[in-house]
Amino acid sequence: RSAAHCAEAQDLLAEHSALHWEQVKGVAANTLSVTKLLQQTLSQQKLFIRQWILQCCFALPNKKKLAAILENVLTARLYRIAEVRWGDVVLRRYQNDLYVMSVQSELAMTSNHTWELATALTVPVLGVLEANKIKGSGIKSTINTVSVRFRCGGESVTLPKRGKQSLKNLFQEWHVPPWLRARTPLIFSDGLLIAVPGHYLA
Repeated sequence: RSAAHCAEAQDLLAEHSALHWEQVKGVAANTLSVTKLLQQTLSQQKLFIRQWILQCCFALPNKKKLAAILENVLTARLYRIAEVRWGDVVLRRYQNDLYVMSVQSELAMTSNHTWELATALTVPVLGVLEANKIKGSGIKSTINTVSVRFRCGGESVTLPKRGKQSLKNLFQEWHVPPWLRARTPLIFSDGLLIAVPGHYLA
């Protein structure tokens, strides 16, 4: 009977957090807003963080780790990257958002690929790249084959009306978390960086 009551209470808590999810959602997908969380009571903060981690299909942190999240990560300075790890899970703060991920997802990518744009390219671990014909922007239609590789440092791209821009500065401008920058595929043609999937170079 006690176990049944606990399960029922947990279901009610999950339902309550789902109803109020908009109150704490971050700007990026699948993130929590630090500012919005700090507007909640301590018990609500714990509830939202637990439900969010479960929703992202990760194991929950123990009490000590959860306390570290509340005391160290939520109160970290805005531009400081703070993190807490447990098992193969890492929770990080970047600017005003909380991210949770597998430790494996932070591994840098080192492979190079030749991509015939007429067909999809499968990039191990990351997924599939596809090129679609559009009007007015994107890669020139005369380019049929490109190379796909990952950040080594020092990359730059020339943008219309903006001139030469460093990829590092563009990543900062796009608010790409540091641990994702080495995992973002870069599209090159004749040795020149011409596209970054998910970002419009203009």
